[in-house]
Amino acid sequence: MYSCLYYTAITDLDASLSDIMTKKHLYGPALEWAGQALVVRAHGYGIMHDKTADSHFSLGILYRLLGLYEKSRQELYISKFLMQNLSLPNKKSYRIKFMLL
Repeated sequence: MYSCLYYTAITDLDASLSDIMTKKHLYGPALEWAGQALVVRAHGYGIMHDKTADSHFSLGILYRLLGLYEKSRQELYISKFLMQNLSLPNKKSYRIKFMLL
């Protein structure tokens, strides 16, 4: 079993690569890296974790940028659900509210 530090390093790397690809408008590769980050975070931290919620949020944004609105809506709903149930400060909830309209 891997340590928490391992999961943090891997997921931060995946998320960072996704962010870089998004800034370069390379949404396909960004989606792959964001998906990898979600898989590792869900496995390492569990489903009910703030990092998992953040990964769902990132996927929701990427799906929206790719024009996949139904998938975007699903990921954003999952992210919103996790944030609410984890009682996280909803810094992103304002953005999610308007994206789900």
